[in-house]
Amino acid sequence: MVNGEYVLDIEGTKYISRDIYDLALARACINKIATECSKASPQLAKHSARIEYFCCKYPNPYQTMSQFIYQLVTVLLSENNAYVVPILDDVGRTAGFWVANPSDCQIVDVDGDLWLKYRIGEMKDQIIEYELVGHLRRMQNKSTLCGEDNAPFKKIAALYEQDLDKSISKLSSSEAPLQWMGKLNVPLIDDEAMREEQARIATVNLTGNNTGFFVFLIGYEAQ
Repeated sequence: MVNGEYVLDIEGTKYISRDIYDLALARACINKIATECSKASPQLAKHSARIEYFCCKYPNPYQTMSQFIYQLVTVLLSENNAYVVPILDDVGRTAGFWVANPSDCQIVDVDGDLWLKYRIGEMKDQIIEYELVGHLRRMQNKSTLCGEDNAPFKKIAALYEQDLDKSISKLSSSEAPLQWMGKLNVPLIDDEAMREEQARIATVNLTGNNTGFFVFLIGYEAQ
């Protein structure tokens, strides 16, 4: 592990996986789950126009509730922790919410009381009592306060990157990947005649052919 990154050295090549969200398949799965969750419509048990505005419609100046839920679920599934930080008005009442990524947060102990130091986007670092924050977590085993990181998945991600590199390398090293196979029902004189026939088919059908049609003589049988 180097600065939270997993480095896997295979045959002299270093493969680094920084985040499970970097994997295309994982990202697609997270996107699907977050999209479905974002369709939820929060309902208040007791009507309050002020609270309903930021709990059900616009939790902050830049997001709808659907976008807020999407980001919250995405961060939770990617990082195993996600913070819901309240926006407080001048008299200390909750007036909205931010989603805080754990990579931008730090829980600190001040004289026995827990505080959350956090940063939202390009804003300056701020601090708030931990008990006022919503802390979602999963993959809890060793810590009662936080979910664990994704270190076990990062090794698999590095191996995946290696396999992907090998597949790309094999494709790029192949001068002419097989694009079509056909059976010629008439005999050819020799190997030279076969190569000439291959070149003819390639020139007519495979070189710059954007029509979507493949045309061959009646003597061929597509395989």
